[in-house]
Amino acid sequence: MPVMVIGVRTFSSSIHRHITILFREGFMASLLVILLCAWGLPAKAGPSRAERARGGLLYFKSGGTGRTDLWVQSLDGRHHRRLTSTGRVVALEPLLQPAPMNGAEISPDGKSVAYVERGPRMGARGGDDGQTLTGAWDSLWLVSSDGKERRKLLEVPGTLPGPKGTVRTGSFVWSPDGRYLAFVREHFTPPPGREVCPRVSIHKVEVESGKVTPIVLEQELGYTELLGWASEREELLLFSRCGLRIGAPGEFQEFLRVLPVVGGKARSTSASGPAPSPDGAFVYLPPQPPPNPTPPGLFRITGTGLSPALQLAPSKPGFLHWFHRAPGGVFTALDCRYQAEGQCHDALRPRKMYRVDIATQQVVLVRAEADHIHVLAFSPDDTQALVGLAIQENPKPSPIGARGWQEKLYLVPSGLLLEDASWKELQRQGTALGGFQHWGTSEHVHAYVGWLR
Repeated sequence: MPVMVIGVRTFSSSIHRHITILFREGFMASLLVILLCAWGLPAKAGPSRAERARGGLLYFKSGGTGRTDLWVQSLDGRHHRRLTSTGRVVALEPLLQPAPMNGAEISPDGKSVAYVERGPRMGARGGDDGQTLTGAWDSLWLVSSDGKERRKLLEVPGTLPGPKGTVRTGSFVWSPDGRYLAFVREHFTPPPGREVCPRVSIHKVEVESGKVTPIVLEQELGYTELLGWASEREELLLFSRCGLRIGAPGEFQEFLRVLPVVGGKARSTSASGPAPSPDGAFVYLPPQPPPNPTPPGLFRITGTGLSPALQLAPSKPGFLHWFHRAPGGVFTALDCRYQAEGQCHDALRPRKMYRVDIATQQVVLVRAEADHIHVLAFSPDDTQALVGLAIQENPKPSPIGARGWQEKLYLVPSGLLLEDASWKELQRQGTALGGFQHWGTSEHVHAYVGWLR
């Protein structure tokens, strides 16, 4: 994993040293650095050409008129390149909020991307051919991280014709060894959205051969999102929702489900916003509201259910962002005492940041004031953090009615994030990666996919 090195390039007063730099870097670049240092201004040293070639951040980019493609941005924020050019890439809307769009998934080794496209006969949202609705997508593709190798792995309508009625193809995840991709098919006998709990089929496709094998066929699981594939157990982690049509008023039930990949019955736990660890060994469950209130906590996923691993002291809603290598992560607790719960995640309200360590059973306050910081993810080696910073006020109102703050995406060292440095210090030492968005609209969350290597 490439690491962004930020610092000040200094030069001695030796004429020989300056001449060497002039020839090595080029006259204009060296002259600029010399002037900056002479004026006492720090100059950021960007990654080398080799470092840029080793990685970048994958993101969705909309081109208007319903066209969307995948792009890669270098870790210095200066270079962008396409991975796709059809404009048909589908950014699936997640059930869990906030969460990244999962119409693209990076392989475990970070060297390829699985993504989905809609066919020519499907509209921008996904349509039908007059008989069977294929929902969000109808073809699954693979592309290498450098964009040079691309192939279609699966075309769903021709390979897996659904039963009579409506079939919608949804989320998908990689197996830990990168050999398979599992994906969801939701079956609706009545018109879409009117069934209380859709029946679900889950299949896996072998990456090398394209062979498709069913894992479970038409179980009543509900609207389903695949969250992960446990690396030490042959099990899929699902989030599902049963009840009225999504978006309609009324009550619905939400579950974390653990499903054996070899087939079998899913184990279910009531959960409104589960966040499993990258290896599928643990899961964070947010606090539950009355009439059965519970504090937020971490649980170990076992063969029979969930076992308490660590209780998070602040009994407030928030987000847990997992580390990839250490058993734990960063928990951001939100203060919602002065506004409705539905707006808690949107406005610039007081929030605190804690470091969570399952191995030592510690929850340590690292930031008493994290109001301007929106953590998105950590790099695969945990050395970098992708964060949104609310760095300026906007006189125009937010689309959701929150305060007029604007957020900008930054890459910052994880160590600096876990110190009590101000958000302005994060901005000064970080690397800007994107333009401005309204704070709390989660547009950065949805556009971001992850790290390529």
